[in-house]
Amino acid sequence: MPGFEVNIIHLIGRTNTRAPPVSAPVAGVRLRSRGRPRALLVALSTLAASCTLPGGAPAGPAAPDAGRDGGAAEGSSFDAGPPPEGLASTATSAVAAAPLALPPTSLLAIGPSGGSPLALAEVSSVDPEATFLVRIRARLPEARLVLLDSQDVIVASRGDTEVGAETVFRLAPTEPLRPGSTYRLLLEGLAARELRDADGKSYAPLALRLRAAGEPAPAPARGKSHRRRAPPAK
Repeated sequence: MPGFEVNIIHLIGRTNTRAPPVSAPVAGVRLRSRGRPRALLVALSTLAASCTLPGGAPAGPAAPDAGRDGGAAEGSSFDAGPPPEGLASTATSAVAAAPLALPPTSLLAIGPSGGSPLALAEVSSVDPEATFLVRIRARLPEARLVLLDSQDVIVASRGDTEVGAETVFRLAPTEPLRPGSTYRLLLEGLAARELRDADGKSYAPLALRLRAAGEPAPAPARGKSHRRRAPPAK
């Protein structure tokens, strides 16, 4: 407490005993006394140290400087603490709930002239008499492969599934596809659209866009109606 002095002589008066001045700085307070016992000086010094300066600041040593730039003092650390309750679990659940993309190893349309690969992001042209083979690098015991027409109606087909380290799906439409028509080859779960493997992992459905090669059959022409004329009136 620079500049603050408590002069003991004003508190206890003057005495005839002369003694060398005693200065006892306690907690930044400089005390001066002339002619009083040292024990009294120590007691008054302790009382002065417990005083509070105007404005609420204690009469003790100053707090460590936080740095000129307002940053934390050297050696200090800041701990934000754990995240709010439920925030971490919510984020983890959201990530865990996002379905994965199926890992195909083979996507084929097999026609009379051989097999041709099917594109994932584009429309694939297929032979109207084609059958389909899909291999997925996952064990999918509860999944099915279906063919849908442009109205999302299931096309009558025969198929089988082999479940192993890779799951193999085969599908053969019972009738040739209509030339020029569009279809979707869809791999989905049995109970829901999403698929689940034997380990419980969730996968998004796989949809492939197809177009049967050839030109659409022309619409049947409408015949002219022949109306029978009424006989002329006599």
